[in-house]
Amino acid sequence: MIGQPDHNNCRFFPANEQRSELRIFVAESNSQLSETAAGFLADRIEKSASDRFAVAFSGGSTPRGLFQTLARDPYFSMVPWEKLSIWWVDERCVSFDSPKSNYGNARHDLIRKIPAKQDRIHPMPADQDPAKGAAEYEATMMRWFGVKGGSFPVFGLIFLGVGEDGHVASLFPGDDVLYESKKWVTRVKGGTPRVDRLTMTLPVLNHAKDIVFMASGKQKAAVVQAAVHPSGPRLPVHMIRPHSGRTTWIVDRDAIELSVF
Repeated sequence: MIGQPDHNNCRFFPANEQRSELRIFVAESNSQLSETAAGFLADRIEKSASDRFAVAFSGGSTPRGLFQTLARDPYFSMVPWEKLSIWWVDERCVSFDSPKSNYGNARHDLIRKIPAKQDRIHPMPADQDPAKGAAEYEATMMRWFGVKGGSFPVFGLIFLGVGEDGHVASLFPGDDVLYESKKWVTRVKGGTPRVDRLTMTLPVLNHAKDIVFMASGKQKAAVVQAAVHPSGPRLPVHMIRPHSGRTTWIVDRDAIELSVF
């Protein structure tokens, strides 16, 4: 089947007693990490009966590798772009032309090449007052998913990174936004640089059918260890518990201690 992770090249760790939903693929290189993630996306779309498959991406250097992989064959030809609706889990309130813009980087690496209708590409409105931008994005999601307030949209797949401090999307340790239970999208200020941001909330993330974390580099090893084997302070990454129970980590060797499994 197209797009399935290559089990010959990636280490697969099945469920364990503590985290029955946890799967981990360990890639031999950054390029293989991106290829595994691209294959995962293609496989999930192929298995979906819907022609409105919604995927949300985070920003950062690791997702950029995924975008660049998706932009070239064989992966570009594998993905039925006409079935895909693309969203972002968070965004800095900067111009799309800024190198700090998640959408701007994705547009450069991939989005401009996609043949799908542009009404299926949904960048966060980062060029206005953050509170208004958050409300506008939530309203756009409500219209597209056909879901009203009081319930939450169900994404087919959400790709997340994880910060060295354990943050996910733009949900940072100690922030009250972590306990938002009604809004789908909200404003927040934090991160590096410390700027206004828009972010999806935990209830939206946790309603996804599949969550895929991507992490690479030795600087991520400590937080990946903390995420896979929780101990110490509770971090935002620990609060990602999709109701479907389907969480996958795709990491390179530098980001994980294989001996811990």
